[in-house]
Amino acid sequence: MTFLNADGISVTYPNGTQALRQFSLHAKRGEFIAIVGPSGCGKSTLLRVLAGLLSPNQGQVVFEGQILRQPNPAISLQFQDSALLPWRTVEENIRLPLELGITNDGTQPQSLMPNLKARPNPDPQLLISLVGLAGFERAYPRELSGGMAQRVALARALITQPPILLLDEPFGALDALTRERLTEALETIWRALNMTTILVTHSIQEAIFLADRVVVCSPRPGHVMGEVAIHLPRPRHWAMSATPEFGQLLQEIRALLNPLP
Repeated sequence: MTFLNADGISVTYPNGTQALRQFSLHAKRGEFIAIVGPSGCGKSTLLRVLAGLLSPNQGQVVFEGQILRQPNPAISLQFQDSALLPWRTVEENIRLPLELGITNDGTQPQSLMPNLKARPNPDPQLLISLVGLAGFERAYPRELSGGMAQRVALARALITQPPILLLDEPFGALDALTRERLTEALETIWRALNMTTILVTHSIQEAIFLADRVVVCSPRPGHVMGEVAIHLPRPRHWAMSATPEFGQLLQEIRALLNPLP
């Protein structure tokens, strides 16, 4: 049963640029979907629509049977930039959504993050440990590496216990080794929390590694060109990228991105 539905989404900006054309996406509860496509095809625009930050010119987003018309505390979006406040420590940055009154509205299933759900106010320490930052609670952003800053941003996105997590190329600016480590960490966190996750990425390998399903977006205006189901076993590790199964999935996605004339 679908959990989040985007039907026929079209977005044209005031300058006349059409970012999306009849883009439809349907996500099940607990599913991990990755969206790949060329630069400028509207992937980030789609996430803003799914987060309720941008109203489409056509189409609609339905979350748990209700049309999404504004931001919903049950949907968390992590941007490409960690956007940490430099005067706040790691723990203080993670707590920020709670201080702003951004809390889950109660629609989240009890099975998600049970240790946090049992507390009236989620404990950032549990998330700090989950993202591998124990011992850095009092560190400031200037004292963190790029990868560590993105871990903080991820924990901040999770502090409201969102049933849906949207990720906009969160590791795009990192070096290859750090990116692989954080991708493995994200896969571990997703398995632990079982939340519906939609990731935008330019990396086909990253999409295959993380997702249950990879959706391929056309050049602008973006629409769905096809999708590929990923049946690799979990937990996943990067050694899988050398297997014939991984290679076949890579070829299928590349064929959708670069169709023969």
